[in-house]
Amino acid sequence: MYWQSIICFFAITITVGSLVDLLVRDWKADGLEKLFVRFGAGLAVVPVMAVVFNLLQIPLDYRVFLAVGLLMLTGAILKNRQSFSAKCRSSSRSIKSSWRTKSFWYALLVLVLFAVTLLMYLRGAFAYTYFEDTDPWGYAAVVDYIGENKTFSAPYYSVQYSEPYTQGYQIVMGVLSQTNDSVYWTMKFFTALIISFGVPFMYYLARSLSRDEDIALLAAIFLFSVPAWVSHFVFSLHFNMTIFVVLLYVLARMISAPREQAHPSADPPAGSLRDEPSRVGQFEHCWLWVGMIVYASLLVNHFSTAVHATFFILLFW
Repeated sequence: MYWQSIICFFAITITVGSLVDLLVRDWKADGLEKLFVRFGAGLAVVPVMAVVFNLLQIPLDYRVFLAVGLLMLTGAILKNRQSFSAKCRSSSRSIKSSWRTKSFWYALLVLVLFAVTLLMYLRGAFAYTYFEDTDPWGYAAVVDYIGENKTFSAPYYSVQYSEPYTQGYQIVMGVLSQTNDSVYWTMKFFTALIISFGVPFMYYLARSLSRDEDIALLAAIFLFSVPAWVSHFVFSLHFNMTIFVVLLYVLARMISAPREQAHPSADPPAGSLRDEPSRVGQFEHCWLWVGMIVYASLLVNHFSTAVHATFFILLFW
């Protein structure tokens, strides 16, 4: 039954993330990078979809999300069907020689870092039979309500993480809890999984910014070496932190192709606004600072870019 939950999680996020293929023309990236970006975009879009569904009184059922995701995937395939066949023919030749490139081995190493991170968090999360403190129990109550009632609108204010508290993290966990019989397992496993995806996201973010695979690998190793992002483990902040890296990736892509990346760039920010409320202001500040960095890098000298980047890193910290 737990395997069903994992398959459902990736099926929903990746198919919903194919919205990027519908909005972006001539998306230049390798196959693995596109797969991770689709997953990250889907993870950000699901809470936004859930808000729309809730307003329309559509049940927040995992089968509804999966059906909409399949429709998006079908649309993306139909839109890109001409280039898709050509890419399939060229990819069959490139796969045979890809193992000889540095990109292949770096990507493989990043996947190893991701797997080690995931195993570390899973072993720690399931080493005891309880949550860390009162916050995860509050989230669990809302997750169970969403899973049972297929809506986050409650007739009463039960715990501090009920509506009007932003519901992004609770929505994702509540929908996934419908695919198994344990809210406890759902929250621990998928929180660990989402956090671990920060490592490959950071690799592709750094590669987009620096255009240097060595620097990108070093950035992924730095994030891998951090034992935990914040003190809480089962907490909505982790969900936002992962989307935050996806947001920065989209912004980096906007620098090189602003028109093509403008529409999908709204997905991660919109998803973040449906999650942990204390991070909304930080996202707005990051948009401002990234814009200043882009301006400095295009019009001013490298020293100004370094100064703005330093302030941005301190703000993020």
